[in-house]
Amino acid sequence: QKKVLECEYVDEIIDPPQGSVVSIDYMNKNGLDYVVHGKTEEQFLRRWYNEAMEEKRLITFEETPGIRTQDIKDER
Repeated sequence: QKKVLECEYVDEIIDPPQGSVVSIDYMNKNGLDYVVHGKTEEQFLRRWYNEAMEEKRLITFEETPGIRTQDIKDER
């Protein structure tokens, strides 16, 4: 968590939503304007971020080889 919080663009770390589906309600309740995720298969993104995609509130980016979110989670 410390590494993530050191990023100048991270204000805080919040718990994931129930069932891990990121809904607009969840985003609004937590003051999230956008959700960011690495580019991956659209089917995966639709499963977890469909509402955010529909409202154009999901930003995808190219992933950096050798750096994975799971590695950061595993350090916790």
